[in-house]
Amino acid sequence: MTLEIITSEVLKLDRLSRIELIKLVLDSIAREETTVDIAEGAGLTEEQAKEIERRLARFDSGETKALPGEVVHAELAKKYGLQLSTPS
Repeated sequence: MTLEIITSEVLKLDRLSRIELIKLVLDSIAREETTVDIAEGAGLTEEQAKEIERRLARFDSGETKALPGEVVHAELAKKYGLQLSTPS
């Protein structure tokens, strides 16, 4: 499918559908940029970047949940007997 055909079809959509499509496209671009930045900018391997992508996808889908930093610090301190300072 060519860009010309896609554009023609998109313009047939109602306003709200076009807005939703824009959001989907921008989200996909943001995800790609994040992956590139992680892999290249942070000096990570391709495997590490893929693992980050996998974890983000699980988080975005609701399969996994985030924990507050304080909870993570407390669990690490308890498990490993550490004294972790918390940011003020």
